[in-house]
Amino acid sequence: MGVADVILLFVSDATSKFSRATPNPEADRRARTAGRRLVETQIEMARRLEEMNRDYAFAALGCSSIGHYGMTLGLSQQQARMLADAGRAFALAPDLEEEVRSGSVTIEAAAALARILSDPRFEAESKKWRGLALERTPAALLRAIRKAIAEADAEQAVEQVTLMMKPEVRDRMGRAREIISSMQGVSGPVTNEFVVEFTVDYFLAREDPDLVEPGTRRKGSTAGDPSRAIPAEVKRDIIKKRGRKCQVHGCENHIYLNFCHIDPHAEGGSREESNLFIGCWLHHWLYDHGRITLSGTAEQPVFRNAQGELIGRPRPPP
Repeated sequence: MGVADVILLFVSDATSKFSRATPNPEADRRARTAGRRLVETQIEMARRLEEMNRDYAFAALGCSSIGHYGMTLGLSQQQARMLADAGRAFALAPDLEEEVRSGSVTIEAAAALARILSDPRFEAESKKWRGLALERTPAALLRAIRKAIAEADAEQAVEQVTLMMKPEVRDRMGRAREIISSMQGVSGPVTNEFVVEFTVDYFLAREDPDLVEPGTRRKGSTAGDPSRAIPAEVKRDIIKKRGRKCQVHGCENHIYLNFCHIDPHAEGGSREESNLFIGCWLHHWLYDHGRITLSGTAEQPVFRNAQGELIGRPRPPP
């Protein structure tokens, strides 16, 4: 049987199935009713998650982000972040909520608009972007918004490039964001686009024979190195065994990580593997201030919030 015969057989089978299709008004009615309820639930959830995110209330429950908190509600981190963004868009443009309710704009498109509505550089263009939300799919709208923001940052036209990378390379890129942010003196992580541009320029400035300056020092000043530093070998072994990410269940932070003492250094705690866990800056702070507790081992820790609940695990409503 040739390729043409296979295609003909597939088309014939599909046509046969569709020819047997029969109306089901009751199922359609129930689906539409459920759809309306779902939209109302999403709108309400978006409002509540935006409140939690605005007040950083998730941290009081031992969570590192609104996505992490979303896991306790049975959501994926991506869903929680999307709904929180939609809630932020509703707060910035209250009439947008009614457009979502009516079905003219999806909740995903509203979430994408939050990036534009919260950026003062696009204040004069908000009407244009609201119009695009009515015309484009959420994915196409988000791509256009990301491109517009990247061009505003670069102050010139940019081209979208898709990169596929291994997880360990992604983690190393996160570490590069952390180091480059520190070198640039900014408080938060720089964008991945900036990391690529900076890294290319940094490499060429040192390795391109046409650009490199002989005798350029590659390592910064070592003055002020802390005397109580954790041995490099210990750090390498921990990262090799546990990966470069926060060890609190559900936390996706893999930059701005700390090696946290289980037993405090000031109280004689060692700087060996058995007394160190990897924590993001927020979970490190929460642990040091008694807002979360740890049981188990440094290799397999179990964390609970101040209410005694497992962090990052779904739990029923109160």
